[in-house]
Amino acid sequence: MVGTWALRVFFLLVSAGVGYAIPEFAPRLQEPPINLDPVFSMAACLLLYLLVLSAEVFAGTLNISVFVFGGMIGIIVAHFAYYLIVLVMEPVIAGEYAAEVWEDYRITIKMILSLMFAYLFVMLVYKNRDRFNFIIPYVEFRREQRGGAALLVDTSAIIDGRLAEISKTGLIEGTLVVPRFVLREMHQLADSADKLKRARGRRGIDILNQLRKSRDITVQIDEGRVPGPDDADSKLVRLAETLGARILTTDINLNKIANVQGIPVVNINEVARAVKPAVLPGETLTLELIRPGESPDQAVGYMDDGTMVVVEDARDRIGEELPVVVIRLLQTTAGRIIFARLSEDAEGVARRKRGSQ
Repeated sequence: MVGTWALRVFFLLVSAGVGYAIPEFAPRLQEPPINLDPVFSMAACLLLYLLVLSAEVFAGTLNISVFVFGGMIGIIVAHFAYYLIVLVMEPVIAGEYAAEVWEDYRITIKMILSLMFAYLFVMLVYKNRDRFNFIIPYVEFRREQRGGAALLVDTSAIIDGRLAEISKTGLIEGTLVVPRFVLREMHQLADSADKLKRARGRRGIDILNQLRKSRDITVQIDEGRVPGPDDADSKLVRLAETLGARILTTDINLNKIANVQGIPVVNINEVARAVKPAVLPGETLTLELIRPGESPDQAVGYMDDGTMVVVEDARDRIGEELPVVVIRLLQTTAGRIIFARLSEDAEGVARRKRGSQ
């Protein structure tokens, strides 16, 4: 927020300077000429800017900053363009008749130039508003988001490996913003002497390259510097607060820190748990029993999403694909476990096999 208010103070000073200079450059709109008091003109400009600033602060969805910033640049450029035209046309308007014609139309020319350049720069700023934090760190105009705020991506979310596949489903909305310090952290992992860390870092870099080439999602590298400690989690939280973004992570500790400070978090692990199919006691599943369970007579199989299913009295049926009936569900910190028993159809098949033998 410091950068945002610094920019606002800067424009406050610019407005004061423009207001003070208006009486010197004001066109003669009527006879006798209008004589403006510089102090009064400066106060009027300051009041106008404060009104616009109030609208921008209290009605942030209106994107007032785009119009103020772009419009002021456009008017300044139009002012210089007008004097450039005067300089070029000076030999032409040297005559008495041409000078009278120029005097009649110069105000119209100024208005046309001001409107044209103001519109041009407002549109230019509006179309590039998401890139302003490259030019002025920590300052960007409010976005008109489609589907939510941008997502600040943590290192853990990138090296996790599931982000590229999730992005293809269309579940992720908005822009993925990868801070520069997250990239540095991944490069450090990729260059680590530890074999496991090196493999995870390189996988993260590969996944990030896939995301940048994908047409399903927009990836933006944030070049802004975040002051303060070098702790990546603290920097990510401060940057999310500054940009009004969400955090995408798999780190439970970062999740807790962000929640304490009121920053929205999207945890990939929670998303994965949420999209698992709902199973209720009494439902029938068909799965292959692949290994023994911890207790006697238990067998274990897995659903397509990786959920473990413990089947009672089925150790002798390992290697078969059988229908089972859900008995109960157990939610643990490691995930969900389903307890089941063999269905009557499976037991009937077993009885027929024993009878034929």
